[in-house]
Amino acid sequence: MFKVYAMKSKLPFSILQILALVAFCSLGMQCGLAQSSAEKDIPVSVEELQASIQTIIDESSTAAAGIALVRGDSVIWTGSIGVSDKEKKTKADENTMYRIGSTSKMYASLSILKLVEDGKVSLDDKVRDLIPEIEFTNQWEDTHPVLVAHLLEHTTGWDDIHLPEYAHNDPTPVSLKGGLDFHPHSRISRWMPGTRMSYCNSGPPVAAYIVQKIRGMDFEEYVQQTFFDPMGMEHMTYRKSEVYNRTGAKLYEGDEEQPYWHILDRPSGSINASPVDMAKMIRFYLNRGHVDSLQIVSHASLRRMEQSKTTLGAKLGAEVGYGLSNYTTPYGGYMFHGHNGGVNGGLNDFAYAPELALGYNVSINSSDGKILEEVVDLIRDYLLGANKKEVEITPTFSSDGSIDGYYRPVNPRNQLIHFLENILNVDKISTVGDTTIRKIIWGGEPAKYYAINEDQFRSAETGLISLLKVNDPLTGQGIQANWNSYQKISAFRAWFPIVIAGLWLLFIIFGLLFGIVWLIMVFMGKIKGKSNSWGRFLPIISSISVLIGMIALAYGSMDPFAVLSAPTFVSVMVMLSTIAFALLAIYSLYYLIRHRKNGIHGFAYWFSFITCVLHVITMVYFLSHGVIGLQTWA
Repeated sequence: MFKVYAMKSKLPFSILQILALVAFCSLGMQCGLAQSSAEKDIPVSVEELQASIQTIIDESSTAAAGIALVRGDSVIWTGSIGVSDKEKKTKADENTMYRIGSTSKMYASLSILKLVEDGKVSLDDKVRDLIPEIEFTNQWEDTHPVLVAHLLEHTTGWDDIHLPEYAHNDPTPVSLKGGLDFHPHSRISRWMPGTRMSYCNSGPPVAAYIVQKIRGMDFEEYVQQTFFDPMGMEHMTYRKSEVYNRTGAKLYEGDEEQPYWHILDRPSGSINASPVDMAKMIRFYLNRGHVDSLQIVSHASLRRMEQSKTTLGAKLGAEVGYGLSNYTTPYGGYMFHGHNGGVNGGLNDFAYAPELALGYNVSINSSDGKILEEVVDLIRDYLLGANKKEVEITPTFSSDGSIDGYYRPVNPRNQLIHFLENILNVDKISTVGDTTIRKIIWGGEPAKYYAINEDQFRSAETGLISLLKVNDPLTGQGIQANWNSYQKISAFRAWFPIVIAGLWLLFIIFGLLFGIVWLIMVFMGKIKGKSNSWGRFLPIISSISVLIGMIALAYGSMDPFAVLSAPTFVSVMVMLSTIAFALLAIYSLYYLIRHRKNGIHGFAYWFSFITCVLHVITMVYFLSHGVIGLQTWA
């Protein structure tokens, strides 16, 4: 259901990809697609735009791109470029259906807002009171209950749905409640609801269930009657319909065709739609809830949908963030609203700028995010044309530097990989003159801000308040940057894990090399004595055990649905190898200390001893983050 942007289908599917993407992209959720700084020719006509997109498609493995462009109430262009089926070379067109992934979430929020207008529910209602039959855990429920708004702004504190939920792919449609009952273990608040944002695919289905219960009809039927039919979307569907069987674009990872994914939590990412359908959806948002003479939802409801209000930063005035299934993307001096998403083999980006009365939707039948980004940048540049403007900010306040320091992320989307984020996603903030600079301590391009006061900072790139100093009730002083939350930490806490991780990996590598030499020396009779041998090889065996776990995880990530979402030989091997690593780490250190006087001596002893200490430190860190005994199917 979700790509690296808002919703990334690959994210939970390939755990190794999760590790890399989160480490270097600071969560799957970013403020939409990044602005491209590369020099490029800007199309000045639809024909030039089509030619440019055709070139991108021809030079990539992407089969097709479906496009909808709207200005005001007029459709500029709907159509497709490329083929919907590589083998048959079927030409895609404006009626070709694509999978729009997490863009589907917008209808869960629209449905709730419609109920709010009808007086049936409030965004501030407690979810527990509305649907006590839906399981979730919140230890702060008495003081900080999960509210309806939290479900749609992803501020419940819940982990993202787990691998078994992603892997569920039964073509027989399960009921909405059946989907929510299937694996409720991810719905546990990890911090006080309404403080931090963390993208979670179970929030919108829970909201959809509220709609279904109040209206007394199937959620998808309600959406069809309330939104699809009035908008004229004749074939838009949550399920694999007969029309989709005839006109749906085949999905591809590179050149490999992907099977249709029957998503368990359909309200989060299951919709199939054509460029014609998406053009109507754009017009709906640009016309502020109107379809011809019918007002489906009010202008005020759409404004609320476009605003983030439940995080600590939002309450302090953040101007960018994630609203009710609707996030902000600054580009070219303007603010776009919308949502993107994806499934295996398909990506989508939906956005509109009310200020300019412009909107677009791009769907591709490929998982290549770079291709989507190139096409989207072309479209944005074409739509904005001469309206693009540079952001100019005149500093009016000099920060005293109280925000300066090191910060680590505290709102992980996937709790499984938080142990890596703590090491690889640490930011450093420093004040230089009138400029506040934030960047990952590893390097990279810095983000620059100008202080409005000691708590609010405008982005030098967008001119919007997007960095705020906050006081988290659990972790104390921190910041919210866009929608990511960070805790302030000391320089020691920032660098110590990095140093330990670097030394640990280095000692593992050299230990394996020394092990080969020592093994040869044993066979040659140059290393004698049980203690002398075991003292050298126990730390190496511990290293091998953790490497086995990494290799098993890498292998399983090639087909995680089949291999990691249930107890299999590979997934059990991951669990057992991490347990073996923990036990061997402790025993190796104990053995070396016990046999210090009658075991190995000199360099070999101290190398093995340091390796054991590093193993134990790493093991304790892994244990504190749930990596030891990891059950990928849990």
